[in-house]
Amino acid sequence: MQEVNLSIEMLLELHHYNDKHDYIYHHMVANSIISGFIAKKLNYDHSDCMQVALAAYLSDIGMIKEGAYFYKKDGVLTEAEYEKVQKHPIVSYRMLEHEPFLSRNIKLAVLQHHERLDGSGYPLGVKEDKLHSFARIIAVSDMYHAMTSERLYRKKQSPFKVIEEMMNEFLGKLDLKIIEALVQSIVYFSNGTRVRLTNNEIGEIVFVDERHPTRPMVKSESNDEIIQLVNHQDLYIEEIISS
Repeated sequence: MQEVNLSIEMLLELHHYNDKHDYIYHHMVANSIISGFIAKKLNYDHSDCMQVALAAYLSDIGMIKEGAYFYKKDGVLTEAEYEKVQKHPIVSYRMLEHEPFLSRNIKLAVLQHHERLDGSGYPLGVKEDKLHSFARIIAVSDMYHAMTSERLYRKKQSPFKVIEEMMNEFLGKLDLKIIEALVQSIVYFSNGTRVRLTNNEIGEIVFVDERHPTRPMVKSESNDEIIQLVNHQDLYIEEIISS
């Protein structure tokens, strides 16, 4: 499926192309690509993968209609601004509601992409079986790209740190099966893989523990020390580097 056929390396580098001043536009494209990629990993057929990708692309058009200034604000949103942000899925849905060429699945995914399994999301607080499968995929993709991207009010984070946070802190909110599909796509380490850590140390992976896939053992190139990332919670893999 050529339209969303990106490599793992491209997926890991996608957030580097983000411009914090025009984040919303980069996010729309990246969210679409990542969502389609995840759908493909979940063995969705071609048509559904394309619908997921299109729904992800359209999910924030309501924010653009509202001016997109929320994404450009250098600081914490006021309560009134946050309430307005929470309504943007409804605005997006209303803009698409009567478009005959868009399926009901796409429209529902747009409306629900910020909902959570436990009902803590927005705009309607729906949960579990009322959440469309497309929306569940976009929720994971949206969060992953947002957390790995440079923003005016926050530095970008390592994809591996973000994956770890999503696995540990959003259980019960995001669909675990979808998170695992993303994990299996990104965490494809093997012995000999060269990586750069968040302290800029370059090393080679020598052992991967299946229980902690984002925290393998890394042999430092500078002093041959074996760094067990599971024992260094302040360190993360920043990126995979070519040999």
